Amino acid sequence: MKVIDQFKNKKVLVLGLAKSGESAARLLDKLGAIVTVNDGKPFEDNPAAQSLLEEGIKVVTGGHPLELLDEEFALMVKNPGITYSNPMIEKALAKGIPVLTEVELAYLISEAPIVGITGSNGKTTTTTMIGEVLTAAGQHGLLSGNIGYPASQVAQTASDKDTLVMELSSFQLMGVQEFHPETCGYYQPHANSYRLSWFF
Repeated sequence: MKVIDQFKNKKVLVLGLAKSGESAARLLDKLGAIVTVNDGKPFEDNPAAQSLLEEGIKVVTGGHPLELLDEEFALMVKNPGITYSNPMIEKALAKGIPVLTEVELAYLISEAPIVGITGSNGKTTTTTMIGEVLTAAGQHGLLSGNIGYPASQVAQTASDKDTLVMELSSFQLMGVQEFHPETCGYYQPHANSYRLSWFF
């Protein structure tokens, strides 16, 4: 993992948990950020929030209160399942708070080169195949992203001898700024729904 200090002592709001949000919160905490996690699921039904609280990370659950953004956050990291039409994201952007995705966070700390696979059909099959081909060739392909392994978690243990093979949904790519994989494969059968210019 690359040691970066751009998040150190910065107040960061992680919006939405699930696997990727939980992983992002732990990574940011490890990088020295002052992390607050906000998730819609009630605390008593939220094992991820309970676990993060035990680790000393502030959690706000049971809804997405807009007044939470009255705090001076330097950054928001959003779960890919939360759209940009969400009032929390709209308010953050209106206040000039940058909104990052979890895959971009992974990109910033990854020592391994990244192969990105996106498109409408066949992402998981292609991601799995590339990972197996790389591993068979002695290059150790590590699967991550929309395939069920949070990119920000896998990137922490990947070395420059590995290759991060990342399945990427349109939701994960929307809003990326610095994320540039070494290799990216895409296929676009639904041109009426998505335009490549939105993501590249």
